[in-house]
Amino acid sequence: MPDDLERKLVDKRVVNRYLKKNLVDEKDYEKYLRSLPDLSEQAVPIESDLDADLSDPPAPPAPEPNGAPKEG
Repeated sequence: MPDDLERKLVDKRVVNRYLKKNLVDEKDYEKYLRSLPDLSEQAVPIESDLDADLSDPPAPPAPEPNGAPKEG
């Protein structure tokens, strides 16, 4: 497991930027990826209903924390 600094560098959202800037070595990154455990057995399927009727009116706004309705 990389330390906190390395963990920030190998974050999937930014690692390509760091690879291009040579802040992360590509071989070290590949080695890190191979060392990660396979957690696919713990995955949970997600269902969604993309065919929902979009013509339904929006829900009313939630009341303010003090109980008064939102203005506007």
